[in-house]
Amino acid sequence: MYALVINMIAGRLDRLETLIEKVRGTQIGAVLLLGNVIAPPQPGASSAEIPAEETYHAAIERLGSLGAPIYLIPGAHDPALATINRMVKTYRGPARIHLVHRTAAVLGTTDVVAGFGGELTQDQAAADETIHFPAWEARVAFEHLHAYNDVFRTAPRRILLFAVPPQSTHTDRQASGGHGVALLTSLIRAYQPALVCCGGPADTRGVETIDGSQVVNPGWLSDG
Repeated sequence: MYALVINMIAGRLDRLETLIEKVRGTQIGAVLLLGNVIAPPQPGASSAEIPAEETYHAAIERLGSLGAPIYLIPGAHDPALATINRMVKTYRGPARIHLVHRTAAVLGTTDVVAGFGGELTQDQAAADETIHFPAWEARVAFEHLHAYNDVFRTAPRRILLFAVPPQSTHTDRQASGGHGVALLTSLIRAYQPALVCCGGPADTRGVETIDGSQVVNPGWLSDG
């Protein structure tokens, strides 16, 4: 089975359509969407631009046309969680869609996908309207999953989705240094997923292994 991993569409539906046409006909078994479907707000942006909710809905409709189940988490610039949840529940296309932020969903017969989206900060403070959480909430969310979610706890293989990278050797690197979150690295070591898919800052992408878990940062689709 192939999984299509996508990060940072950032409003570039044209590039999303190109990608979908390239993989159509391939045996895609799952789409793993790491958030930031919506572009960060730009100073002086025109009021005539497509609304964020409309862009998000259009992206989901296009991805759903592949027919593979979609597992998604929010990115920092996406619509509010309540809005995403409503769109997922009202979707009527050919794919099954799972919002796996703070929860888990079955993939196939052996895998379970779980995730935690948004930016992770040291506290609750934020100067804008981005989706963000203090990093400790991710730790508590996975502790809760492991304690109370039988699907997650007993899964033969786990796949974890994050909108930001763990602290690592390659997948979080820019010229200015590493931008990974140490707590996510701790979660990987604690729950030993087979695969971790993560977002990252601009100009980062790569694959590496952390304590036996393969970590994939696919890079920004908006940058090609």
